[in-house]
Amino acid sequence: MQNISTLYGQSLVTQHLNHFDLVFSAGPYCRSAFHLRRLFNNPKAFPFDWWLTPATSLFRMLEPEYNFNLKCENIYLTQSGQIVLNNRDQILHVHDFKRLSTGEISLQNLENQLEEINSKYRFLFNRLHQYLLAANKCMLIFEGLIPAHDLESYRIKSSCKEIIYPNLNTDFASELVNMLKTNYNVAATLVSFEIGAPAIEQRHNLLRISAPALTSIFDIDAEPYQRPWATYDLLFAQLCIALGGTQVNPYSYN
Repeated sequence: MQNISTLYGQSLVTQHLNHFDLVFSAGPYCRSAFHLRRLFNNPKAFPFDWWLTPATSLFRMLEPEYNFNLKCENIYLTQSGQIVLNNRDQILHVHDFKRLSTGEISLQNLENQLEEINSKYRFLFNRLHQYLLAANKCMLIFEGLIPAHDLESYRIKSSCKEIIYPNLNTDFASELVNMLKTNYNVAATLVSFEIGAPAIEQRHNLLRISAPALTSIFDIDAEPYQRPWATYDLLFAQLCIALGGTQVNPYSYN
């Protein structure tokens, strides 16, 4: 059934969203990255796929001169040992570090781990920059916009010193669109997916689309971070309506 869902979603994307040269997850969570790869049939990874990324951090990291360079002094473990707070970039690393059999993050051979992590993300940022430079139209998919201050509870649970958090103001989307146009000459469409009452709303250069949390048979074989599967099908169907102007029913195959 997941294959049916994916094939139908891919057909919608091909029909209504094929005018975008580049589509990538802008965070803050990994669920959007999974469903983007699934529905756009594109296995390529980008930098923001698996971090917890506040919107203001994303803005700075998309600038052409940004260089990913994580050092030992930037790393703080939460008390549970489950997540790494990166105080340089104000992001949370959930998947990048090795883990012990207990599930806690291991900082053994940290220098080697950092070398691998830095190499990986420099490659991914270089890929993203090259794709942005080559694109005429791109789309960034958020799963909601979160301010950096939402990381404060994680900071408190670590030994990290105080962090000054940038503001996420109402001009964020317009500033990001303008920055991408100025630096990469690409026209950007920003989309925020949210779980809630069904709605499509355009505000401050940000297209906000919401759909209810739907329990479905697709969730049976799905990983926790992939659920609710059917909600993402519906979010993309609404996105096709918003950008393609055609009424579509994401469950017509049922």
